[in-house]
Amino acid sequence: MAICVGDTVRFLNDVGGGKVTRLKDNTAYVLIEEGFEVPVNVSQLIIINKKSDEKTSKNEDKTPEKNIKQNDFLINYNYAEREEIAFDDDLPVSKVAENKNYSSDKTINEYKKSSSKQNDNIFIAFVPENNKKDGEDGVSVYLINDSDFILLYSIGINEGNEHALLDSGEADGFEKINISTIAKESYPTIKSITIQIIKFKKGIYKTENVINEELKIKSYKLLTDSTFKDNEYFNNPAWIIQLGTDFNDDEKEKQSLKNISEIILVKEIVEPDLSIKFKKRPEPVLTEVDLHINQLIDSTVGLSHTEMLNIQLSKFRSELESAIKNKVNKIVFIHGIGNGTLKMAIRKELDDLYKHLQYQDASFKEYGFGATMVLLRKGNIVKE
Repeated sequence: MAICVGDTVRFLNDVGGGKVTRLKDNTAYVLIEEGFEVPVNVSQLIIINKKSDEKTSKNEDKTPEKNIKQNDFLINYNYAEREEIAFDDDLPVSKVAENKNYSSDKTINEYKKSSSKQNDNIFIAFVPENNKKDGEDGVSVYLINDSDFILLYSIGINEGNEHALLDSGEADGFEKINISTIAKESYPTIKSITIQIIKFKKGIYKTENVINEELKIKSYKLLTDSTFKDNEYFNNPAWIIQLGTDFNDDEKEKQSLKNISEIILVKEIVEPDLSIKFKKRPEPVLTEVDLHINQLIDSTVGLSHTEMLNIQLSKFRSELESAIKNKVNKIVFIHGIGNGTLKMAIRKELDDLYKHLQYQDASFKEYGFGATMVLLRKGNIVKE
């Protein structure tokens, strides 16, 4: 039975599954419960529920042409809206089209042409740390690519004539990247943030202008809760600036301060010695650890599954602590697929004992579903 967009599937060699959002050659992109879109070869999927069965009543036309039109229509490339459409099983296709202001008669290519400009938005966001309403505990800086372009970006902080690189790299379409964390003590030294971005796509596309902007940042804006607004990209309030639009801090913005004492507080912060320069962030360091039992011991004869698992977890703990001590940026633990026991045990330890660390599936291209990457250090400003 052929897999179509909208089908509910399960993974053949791993736990979990989700809904197929798009197909490319022999690869299906599956939207899983955590909100990520996972590429999987169609031979590794089992169909649990056909989309055409859910949407077709006894009196409806069940021809292949109608199914193709529905499946093409249901693809949504806007990650902020994709989950709403993909899991809205009870809403008819015509009703979804009415809500989204486009016709269900359009194919996906026609819809992409008509909506490409509406979705071509790129933002810089400042999110208060520790769920605060203002930046008293510092702010995290994010790059939001709400477009179907791939971005090559370089983002840095300016102090006078000096420039310190915060982060550079590549951002896929509809991706949100944590660039850096800025402490409150650094606010007075930040005069502006420079963003340079090149947009491109794979295949044939119309070229777009290069983004080269310098955003003037005033310290008091990071210390007032009215700066940070509710938004569609984060669960917490954030200050989100769209690139390519005017960015001005008029005098009227000062009226949003909580009180005049905050202005005085910012002015009284001692300016640092200008001879102290920001140091360029070192290139990311990646450590790889293979936790397969045959890589850790010579023989498993006489060992129970529990004993082998304890050996693997002991290796995981020692390597993780060593990476933290040696200031490694990222570490990949190769645990394989199997029945998922080792993978779940590793992630439980991270959730219980290392709550300050972030983790995610490692590169699917390199490891498939058999590895977890732990992010130890991401975009911090380092001073000499």
